[in-house]
Order: sequence, then C-alpha cells, then structure tokens
Amino acid sequence: MDKDVDRFFNLNKKINYTSHSVFDSIETMSHAVHLKDAQTKKYILCNSRCAELMGIESANDLIGLTSDYFTEESGIWYKWNFSAPFKQWIVKQKVLVEELENQIRLTEKSVIGQKSLHFTQKGVIFVEKLTKQPILNGKKITAILSINLQIPQ
Repeated sequence: MDKDVDRFFNLNKKINYTSHSVFDSIETMSHAVHLKDAQTKKYILCNSRCAELMGIESANDLIGLTSDYFTEESGIWYKWNFSAPFKQWIVKQKVLVEELENQIRLTEKSVIGQKSLHFTQKGVIFVEKLTKQPILNGKKITAILSINLQIPQ
C-alpha cells in the first residue's frame, strides 16, 4: 500500500477501524464509488465498478493514485490514443471535479446530484450524477466519499 495511504489510516484510527466494513459496503454497490484522502487527493478505497469505468484492472491498483495518473501525458487515458479534443475535455472534467472537492473542503457540505458526462476507455458515453460527501474526523475533513450514479438513457 502507498505510504501516504498508510499515513492517512494511522492518523485517522476511527476510519481505519471501520475501513473493512466501509470497504465491504463500497465494494457491494453497483455504482462507481471511491474514497479519497482530502489532503493528498489519493484514492484510499475504490470498488470494482469504479476501477472498471476508469480502465483499471483491479480496485487495488487505484489505491495511492491521484487523478493526475489519468490526465497527465504519461497517464493511462493518454495511452488509449484518444483525440486531442477529448484529452482537453478530460483535463477540464478533472478541474471541475477538483473544484467540487475544494468546495466540500471549504464548506464541509456535500455536493449532491451534480450531472456529468462519463466516457470509458471502450468509448461508452453516459450521464452520471455525482454525489460527494465529506468524511469528518472530529471537525477536520479527512476524506471525500464519491458516488457516481449512472443515469439510464
């Protein structure tokens, strides 16, 4: 496991204690769900649906990564030979998600039902509703839980 993820759990014993039950809950959900460290922005937990939609073989492979892994020029989405406009769109989407997460850090309030387009590496396009919720340890936001609900078309 990533040293920053280990540090996160060491500093947040309460979350570490419940992480197995949290992971079990996240893993059984049919929608894409992940948990990110609020400070490092690294993925802490992720379910298999999230990994599948992001083009990662295993949910464990996402642990310790940031969204930069997908959007930087050496990242996985650049290796799929998408068009330049698509790559620009991906970077804009990353910025929008970061703005939502910054809003959560500042307000300590959830963002519910934010609509977004999602593209998979297989070329599937769908609309999703993002719900992002702060996870508090005392009065400090330590993580952000994201649930991406795919909207049937």
